Amino acid sequence: MLNNVNNIFKSKNKYYLLGICVDQNVSLFQLLIVTYNNGVLDIEDRYLSNSLESLFKEKYKKKYPVILYTESADVVNKKVVYETGYRSNILFKANLEDFYFYEYTQHKDIFVSVVRKDYINQLITDLEHFNLTVIHLSFGPFVLANVFPILTEEKSLASFKHVLNISNKSILDFSKTENEVSYKINEDAFNQKELPLIASFFDFKFPIESINFENDFLSKNKEDYKYKVWLKNFGTAAIVLLLLSIVVSHNLLDTYLTKLGEKQSLYVFSNQKIEQLNNQKEELKLKESILQSSSLFNKSYVTKYYADIGNSTPLEVTLKTIDFLPIDKKIRTNEKVIYSNKTIVINGETNNDNAFNNWIEKLRKIKWVKKIEIIDYKQEKKNNNTFILNIKF
Repeated sequence: MLNNVNNIFKSKNKYYLLGICVDQNVSLFQLLIVTYNNGVLDIEDRYLSNSLESLFKEKYKKKYPVILYTESADVVNKKVVYETGYRSNILFKANLEDFYFYEYTQHKDIFVSVVRKDYINQLITDLEHFNLTVIHLSFGPFVLANVFPILTEEKSLASFKHVLNISNKSILDFSKTENEVSYKINEDAFNQKELPLIASFFDFKFPIESINFENDFLSKNKEDYKYKVWLKNFGTAAIVLLLLSIVVSHNLLDTYLTKLGEKQSLYVFSNQKIEQLNNQKEELKLKESILQSSSLFNKSYVTKYYADIGNSTPLEVTLKTIDFLPIDKKIRTNEKVIYSNKTIVINGETNNDNAFNNWIEKLRKIKWVKKIEIIDYKQEKKNNNTFILNIKF
């Protein structure tokens, strides 16, 4: 059973990479289900459909976070010179606040994809009907710039309906295409419908400075999803502890019944147990007195500290242990337990230095946090750092 418990808490990060292409009012949905753990991306399943319902109501019912990519006639793609007012030149007299811009800057040029906010918002709403949360978004073929460092030998890269002609990791030009092509990354092959989904995942995990997209409107989705994950893990832990207590109680009951059957004298047995019970009660009172003097029964603030830490933690940071009021010295029988006063020690790991630094800044802004010390921060594996934090409150 303990092995099963370990499996619960070692679950990998899973994502839906969803591509939506709308062409002449016909929608096509390309889905990749991926896991990402310790810097390794694995493809679990692929599926092509013309219906969201067939994907998420009939075939896949897990509520993984969605990394969304879209390409359609509603998305306008342009190459423009980087100069003041270039967005207005693209849209003429239209209101810039009605549009999202996904931009790739290359020297003095900008490759920009433009789409109405209503179009994107409707896609997100459609996915919310299946209780799915969009945590990242990209649109237009220029997202493929995220895979330039990986596919260095390719002269062109294609998406659903476009192809980029490239040289030395730079875009020469782009055009529309209907050709079916395939690309190989490590041992996995990806067609032109799947490649922009991989590029969108890299855009989410490893953003590059040359791509600009103001996606603050997704911040609430990310926070809501992190809260759901935290709540799920907390509930799982509570269920596991309940099951363990039931098993222990059952084993104790069996032990007592067996001993009862072995006793020849019910009278002697009863007196022994009564005496033992009285001793245990006295010991329990003593231990309760020690614990109460150690201030461990005030639960309200402990729950708030755990909740604030959990809510602030980004997806790129994994918390392994949170030690509230760590013990200063070895516990001795019938002695008061001495704890590190107003201290929380956190052990964890991260695959993103920027996300870790931003998290530390968030923690410092929490009202009850007085001081944060980074006790240890070192690289254990490639793209994986471990850390120890000491928080004073």
